[in-house]
Amino acid sequence: MAVPSGQPTLFDHLDLEEELETKPTKPAIKDVKPAGKSWIDRLLASQAFQDQKARIKRHPPQDSVIRQVLETLDAAGGFLTPGAFVKETNMPAARLDQVIANIRRVLNVDGYEILVIDRTENKVQLNIAKLKRQFDIE
Repeated sequence: MAVPSGQPTLFDHLDLEEELETKPTKPAIKDVKPAGKSWIDRLLASQAFQDQKARIKRHPPQDSVIRQVLETLDAAGGFLTPGAFVKETNMPAARLDQVIANIRRVLNVDGYEILVIDRTENKVQLNIAKLKRQFDIE
């Protein structure tokens, strides 16, 4: 495309024909998969989880608290020190042992150690692989 002679313009340096030839006519469409439920969503919705929670007659843990604990430990790769866990969840340190014990009643099925707080090793640990197997959400 020839540029008319005369006063230069802002776009004189562009070769419009070449640019038009190299651009695709339609934008590329990305292969977008619909967002699936996270493993925590599947756990909380599972019948096994609901049955296990129904067995607790007095003060079952709230799903929101369970979700917060699971999300925090999942984001940390499965374990944190009690101090780091308290900091991440903004939970009072005095309540930590009670909250973990309460959630363990739901998650630790048939003696499997899914959620553990170990003061001697200074850790709060979640075994995500065992949890997924135990509640059949793999």
